[in-house]
Amino acid sequence: MKKFLSLVLALTLTMSLFTVSAGAAEFTDDDTIHYQEAVDVISAVGIVDGYNDGSFKPTDVLTRGAAAKIICNLILGPTTASALGADTAPYKDVPASNVFAGYIAYCQKEGIISGYGDGTFKPGNSLTGFAFMKMLLGALGYDMNYEGFTGPNWTVNVAKLASGIDLDDGNKDFVGSKAVTREEACLYAFNTLKATMVEYDSKTTVEISGTTVQVGNEDARDMVNNTNTDGYIDKDGLMQFAEKYHTDLKRSDDTSDDFGRPANEWKFKAETIGTYVDTSLLVGSYTESAEQGQLYQLIGKATVDDIRDRKDAYVETYTNGEAKDYGVDDLFVKSSTADAGDSGRGVLTEVYVDDEYGADEDETMVTIVFINTYLVQATSDYNSTKESLNIDYIDDNGSVRPTGFPNSIDQDDFDVSSYKEDDYLLVTYSLDDKEIHSVAPAKVLTGEVDTYEERDSITVDGTKYKYNDIVGSDSKNPDYGKDETFSVGDSCTLVLDEHGFIMYVDEANASGDYVYIQNTADSSGLGKNAKAAAYFTDGTYKEIDIKKITKNVTGTSGTNYKGGVTSASNIDKDTDALRGWYTYSVNSAGEYTLKDIDANGIKNTKYINTVAEITGAGQIIENEKVSCFVYAGADGKRILANSDTVFLVIDSDDDIDVYTGLTAAPDVYASSKTTKSNPAYVSWVEKTTGKDSGYAKYVLVDMSDDADAKIDDASSDDYLFVLHDSNKRINIGNDKAYFEYDVIVDGEVTTAMINDGDENELEEGKLYNKIKTNSDEYITGGDEIGYDTDEASGTDLKSSTDPIKHSNGTLQLGGKKWIVASDAEIYLAVDGVDANKDLLKDADADFETYLKISANSLAGYLNGYDYTYDYYAVRDDDNSEILTDLYVWVTSAKETNNSGSSTEDTDKGNGYTAETSMASNGRATVRLTANRPSYAAGQVNFSFDVFVGGEYVDTKNGTIESGKDTVTVNWTDSGFDTSDKITIKNFKFDPAAVKVVFEGANIAETTVETNADSFDFTVPSDGYTAGNFNYEITGLSGDKTSGEGTVGQKVTVSNVKVAGDRKVTVTITGLTDEYKITVPESPVEGVTITASVNKAAAGTEVTIYAEAKSFSSGDTYAKAVTVDGKTVVLKDSSKTEVTKITVKGNVDLKAEGAVKVVTTPKLKVKSMSWNNTQIVLKFNLPVDPSSVAKDDFKLTSDTNNATIDGVSVDGDTVILTLQGIPQKGTDKIAMDENKVQSKDHADNTNAAYSEATLN
Repeated sequence: MKKFLSLVLALTLTMSLFTVSAGAAEFTDDDTIHYQEAVDVISAVGIVDGYNDGSFKPTDVLTRGAAAKIICNLILGPTTASALGADTAPYKDVPASNVFAGYIAYCQKEGIISGYGDGTFKPGNSLTGFAFMKMLLGALGYDMNYEGFTGPNWTVNVAKLASGIDLDDGNKDFVGSKAVTREEACLYAFNTLKATMVEYDSKTTVEISGTTVQVGNEDARDMVNNTNTDGYIDKDGLMQFAEKYHTDLKRSDDTSDDFGRPANEWKFKAETIGTYVDTSLLVGSYTESAEQGQLYQLIGKATVDDIRDRKDAYVETYTNGEAKDYGVDDLFVKSSTADAGDSGRGVLTEVYVDDEYGADEDETMVTIVFINTYLVQATSDYNSTKESLNIDYIDDNGSVRPTGFPNSIDQDDFDVSSYKEDDYLLVTYSLDDKEIHSVAPAKVLTGEVDTYEERDSITVDGTKYKYNDIVGSDSKNPDYGKDETFSVGDSCTLVLDEHGFIMYVDEANASGDYVYIQNTADSSGLGKNAKAAAYFTDGTYKEIDIKKITKNVTGTSGTNYKGGVTSASNIDKDTDALRGWYTYSVNSAGEYTLKDIDANGIKNTKYINTVAEITGAGQIIENEKVSCFVYAGADGKRILANSDTVFLVIDSDDDIDVYTGLTAAPDVYASSKTTKSNPAYVSWVEKTTGKDSGYAKYVLVDMSDDADAKIDDASSDDYLFVLHDSNKRINIGNDKAYFEYDVIVDGEVTTAMINDGDENELEEGKLYNKIKTNSDEYITGGDEIGYDTDEASGTDLKSSTDPIKHSNGTLQLGGKKWIVASDAEIYLAVDGVDANKDLLKDADADFETYLKISANSLAGYLNGYDYTYDYYAVRDDDNSEILTDLYVWVTSAKETNNSGSSTEDTDKGNGYTAETSMASNGRATVRLTANRPSYAAGQVNFSFDVFVGGEYVDTKNGTIESGKDTVTVNWTDSGFDTSDKITIKNFKFDPAAVKVVFEGANIAETTVETNADSFDFTVPSDGYTAGNFNYEITGLSGDKTSGEGTVGQKVTVSNVKVAGDRKVTVTITGLTDEYKITVPESPVEGVTITASVNKAAAGTEVTIYAEAKSFSSGDTYAKAVTVDGKTVVLKDSSKTEVTKITVKGNVDLKAEGAVKVVTTPKLKVKSMSWNNTQIVLKFNLPVDPSSVAKDDFKLTSDTNNATIDGVSVDGDTVILTLQGIPQKGTDKIAMDENKVQSKDHADNTNAAYSEATLN
């Protein structure tokens, strides 16, 4: 499987594919080299060197002169090659003094290179990939002339041969016309070292354009290696290039690297160059989870079965270099989405397949490796004295520190000189050799949290990031991993691996987020950190651990907090001294770092924090004013607020409500219980710069100690009806979860994020007002409609006892009769449950709604069903019977069959068949089947209008998908008069594309998109004589389009609009058919069959020739061929007309009855026997019976007068029947040598028997 098609899903490797030893040169720019194995081996052998400054410069372009040097170093070795010189200039622009002159002269002499036609070589010019491959093929023994490396098509021949022997292996982006870089040259030279050399059995000298050259007489064959070097590169009995020219270089392919991957080990003389992963065996690479079903499909059923049965197939697995005993059912399960082995997000899973495994190379070994990426952090800057970097393994992200993991990284192993304290690094680590194998900087990203899923993912600034498997959960351990929560809308900092998976969350909420601290307490011996009562801007309350606080204030015990507090002893127990707003960050351990917004010496230049103490009764916050006032005795402090200001109000039950905007803020009144000894507090963050300067960003009102305080909410008076939970969840902070619901607001269906899990939870199928929201506009609560005197509601009502009916302006609802206000808004919502499938238009819908309908329509929609419902109504006044708003929620509905039969009809329109029916309950149904129009291609959209009772009701759309011929759509609605007729009107197709057909020319049908403004076509030159033609196009909007074109050239028809309701037809005139003349391969060696022309118009006379190229000396040859029933015999080198043919169509001639080339020796008698009745002559060749007659033979009898009475032929035997008995020793038999002929050659008159005596 070395040529197995690699199904690589993500070939982004997390570590080096090699292990370098002392034999490999180390370049300062090693990290920029893509073909490391090739560069290491080629540089170790001395074929290509680095520069004096220690660099290799892999992307520098190779020159033609440098290429000649590489070829010489390959063939001769660097020592011998360096001694090459040139006595004279090999080319006029390459003087003998040129640094590359010796190399160029050698390659020229060996026929490996050639210059330009003007006698130059241009050694400083760049070299294309094809040109360098040509030189390498010459070094391998391929003949430049015989293989077609000269002439106009030389690049095609070079590309075909070079690719066939894998000279470009490793460069999947190889483009032969581009200039070769230094590292590409190393790759191709490296592949040459492994390639098999060739030779020719013999060569012939010929003259080409006046120059005598040698060419092979037959194809190149692999060179055999029967020396002890066989196996140095490949044990195959053939001579690899390095086995002939570089016998100090050896490759071993039966090893593995420190992660268990199959590898090649290269040695030069006594030193190991390095161990390199054998990427030719790599068939799959994954950095997402590799599923068992994916690996099953990758490996194939046959191999999986063989592994299971241990039938010449095996599997080995390694995790971070440690052998694992995973079986077939852990790795290969058809269609399974479970992770294979230790695969997972951010885990590099690689699959290698060697189907030449074992001593006889007839077994298969599958190797699967799993390699984790680990996160470390620099604990200090790089130590230039010790030349190392101290690191700390990050294990508080949920991962486990591997055994033997080091605490530092040496500069000798990896370049870590640029890393600073707290930098994050990504490393790979082998459990086999207990060493780090790669080091790379981690990507650190800071952004705003949109949503997150615990242990799974975080969405930041619109992009979703998933946890690396060693941090988050996986399919085997769904509850494993870091359980982190975030404040949506706040900042977070992610540390990512190279594949974009989360390795660590550093300071889950970055500085710049705000929190209000109500009071603090010591840790009560539970830990070194202090506790604090914290209120977040979304209304979340939490007792937090303080890691560090920066505050300029003196506590009750005289403590000055400036500079930070990190131990419980420095925090006053139950103190209010630290009350106020702070910015904060929180690390992954949940510890908070707080920074005062306006502390002395650390003043925030954008915001200030003010805390006002309220010591008496009065209004604290006044709603719907330009400003709010804080009353503090006689000295009131004024707060400016606007639509962006967020108010947080804590009541005496320690519940907190959040309001956004001044108009949404409540009126807050302090009672007489607010005193100097029992104050209330108002604290706000005020902007000091920009257009909102002087306006509060956050205002917190703390009335927790005033049981009689009055808080009049100014929440929204909009109505909100909850329809459906979409199951999309986000968390705000650590305590509150919000779910996305479909709702009706302002007469429209939309979505809203609603708090879940406490007493303010909103439920499906209920109506609310006085909606409370937090600063993110997430809904935190609302009042259910139905409990006040100006409201009404009913639940679980059944149509059998409390039907909904409408008559004469009166609506019967919930067992009562209501008057519906003229401007009343009525909404009907149907729950998407199975119990409602009879009422639902779409049985799979989550819900269906009818918005702002009339009372009559409400009753009509439900007529003909047994149903259960809830309703929520708003009256125009207390205890009034007039309804201004009504929401009906249907929880079950079953169609009844007791109201008479329905009417049905069938409409067969143009392109569709529609079945319509009107049920006795006024429910109209249309079932329409649309048939793909013959002219349409791809997806076809269509639409039609539904009319009921002669009036337009609705437009229905549908789509016939590409590859489908029909589709059926359904439409239904209720509330109609049963006598109304349903009709379909305005049915029309809107295809994405239409067919384009051509008349008058042999052009395949194609398509054109209906929104295209142009399209192309070409009349092929193959089939028509050259010249112009005319065309006319129909099927376009407007008049016909016409024009002129040329055979073989593209015609572009521009500024058109496709009609879309018919096919586009292109009619072409003025063409003359041209037919192909196809002659057969001659079945006779040395003879070719040709025609006077290979294409011709009808009526043309074409001559067919047979030509004999050469004849051997010696015996006479006759070469006969039969073409189209006509035979010609060629006796010497000549070109002879066989037949003439008049063209009427494509001519495809056959060659039949060909005579093989045979020699024609003389016809000889091998033996003769006779008796009294016959003479038997045996010849050396079959005898032509038609050339033999009894008169051709004569018997001379002197005694008995014997005569020949008859003759017969059987192959090579002639039997003469006698009359009388000849005399032995006296009578003779004679033959006419001009008559008897051999059977195989009609022109043979060389009979070699004239007379013999009968003995």
